[in-house]
Amino acid sequence: MGRPALNRRRKAGSARAARGAPALLAVLAALVLTACTPPGLPPPQSPSGLSSASAEPARSGGVTIGVDGALTGFNPYLLSDYSPAAAAVAGVVLPSVSQVGNDGVRRVAADLVDSATVIDQDPFTVRYRINRNAAWSDGTPVTAEDFRYLAQQLGDTDATLDNAAYRTISAVRSGDGGKTAEVVFTQPVHDWLQLFSPLLPAHLLKDSPGGFAGALAGGIPVSAGPFRLAGVDESTGEITLERNDKYWGPQSSLATVVFRSGTGAALVNALGRNDVQAVYLRPGAVARRALDRLVTAGTVRAANTLLPAQTQIVFDTANGPTADAGLRTALAESLNGDALAALASRQNPAALLAAPDPLRLPTTAGERPAPATDAAQRQLIAAGYRLSGLYLTGAAGPLRLSLGYPIDDLRLASVADAVQRQLGAAGVEVDLLADTPADLTRRLQAGELSMLLQTVPRGQSDSLAAASAFGCSQVPVDGPATGDAPAPATTAAPALTPPPAGLTGTEAPAPATTTDVPPSSGTETTSAATETRVLGGLGRFCPQALQQPLAQALRDGLTGPLDAVIAPAVRSRQPVYTIGRPAATLAVRTELASGAVLPAGAGDSLLSTLPRWPSP
Repeated sequence: MGRPALNRRRKAGSARAARGAPALLAVLAALVLTACTPPGLPPPQSPSGLSSASAEPARSGGVTIGVDGALTGFNPYLLSDYSPAAAAVAGVVLPSVSQVGNDGVRRVAADLVDSATVIDQDPFTVRYRINRNAAWSDGTPVTAEDFRYLAQQLGDTDATLDNAAYRTISAVRSGDGGKTAEVVFTQPVHDWLQLFSPLLPAHLLKDSPGGFAGALAGGIPVSAGPFRLAGVDESTGEITLERNDKYWGPQSSLATVVFRSGTGAALVNALGRNDVQAVYLRPGAVARRALDRLVTAGTVRAANTLLPAQTQIVFDTANGPTADAGLRTALAESLNGDALAALASRQNPAALLAAPDPLRLPTTAGERPAPATDAAQRQLIAAGYRLSGLYLTGAAGPLRLSLGYPIDDLRLASVADAVQRQLGAAGVEVDLLADTPADLTRRLQAGELSMLLQTVPRGQSDSLAAASAFGCSQVPVDGPATGDAPAPATTAAPALTPPPAGLTGTEAPAPATTTDVPPSSGTETTSAATETRVLGGLGRFCPQALQQPLAQALRDGLTGPLDAVIAPAVRSRQPVYTIGRPAATLAVRTELASGAVLPAGAGDSLLSTLPRWPSP
């Protein structure tokens, strides 16, 4: 008979999130207004809050697009800021070195760079020639300094998107008045073209009081894309983009784009009434049926795409009971992944591709082993736990874990409830904590959470994603050097160098536990040469035996032989439990839809064609 799960649930962070964003918007506005504007240009405009009622029609020359889910920030590199809507905004506001076309092929973005070329193999060096007309909307040119800033921040920040390659950058050299950037790496990087997409405005962010993690929490102060972010209205849940008249590339025919947040069913109803002209969402079963009726009636056209993300349970592999790989395996074997996937998709299989692979972005559903309750019980016994009444007890007392999930994500709230019930049936107490994504990330890395349930973004490259999630590097406390000249070998950040055994331990099992980072390990160590710390993935999974294969995958791609080494090691140690890959639907009213609006394939985003949409 199944054991009842404890119904303990805590909420945190909502007040913090509510009071932080307005102040940050004011700071961003001040930064924009005080930025240096070259002679002859009008003064820059600061973001302003624009509000409207939920049924307000589209502004003249613009469209309103309904989006579901909470939008927690605008930094495209912070895992905690990810949402499909935020990614869409970044894609048309920020400049990128490369883009994925509708055929799935990544190519240089000619609007930003004239060329991107590997000019040396030893050391591996890439030269980017930046379009001479490329400039931020406040008049500041896009230069090598923007490349350097991004390399510094991603090379020195945990829980960021595909950061493994940036940790191998030893220098960013500037030439031709800043319009040439030469990026020097400590090793070849197979998927180097994926990097620096997008760039961030270094001239504003490098001195921002919020730092890299907080500077874009409330908006993006300047643009170097077809649109600029003109307003974020928290009261109405609207984000307003306006055409960037200072963009040097082709101008969009749309004067404004408004993203309006809401529930899937309400947004589909609004689409039918023409209160919104398009929706970009992950519809549940009810919203999907309503949308299908609109398609059948000829009111809208729709296209689906798989998102570059995975919905996962990330374990804290450094602290507490979940530092034991045997326990993590037992927990995974106690879960019913298909049931969790159904909840995450709200009973619409098209909204989430159920696939358990933690290394690759699947395009088809994968088979998931059924819950192995007997095997899980054996693993728990081997880890030193015994049933005491309804729940498990070990040498340190009852086995009690915590699971965090985003406070405004109703899908993941239902998944969290199910995880609590399923693990409770196996004798594991689970406390639930709803908090902001940023605070959940901080709690996980501070050892305050056993597990984090989150949709984690990643890039197109499997090798880069694997090296970023499961690799680690030892770097100076002040961060990797990325100045104009290559740094000395003693201070450059090595490529996924295994940390000292005294810092993160080895793979040798200890009695009754097998840890990938011992609970007693810190994040910093001091030697006579330099003070260093370890950078790693979200759950701080850092087994020494995997570092060399991951570094080789970063260099050569995730080839068959490397996959045969890395995949079994990751799966057997269970640093994450992958539920599936989310998908999104873009539906557009027929009078607006065209081949330019609804692409035939899946590029970076179904909204990547937004600059080419016709004006209504």
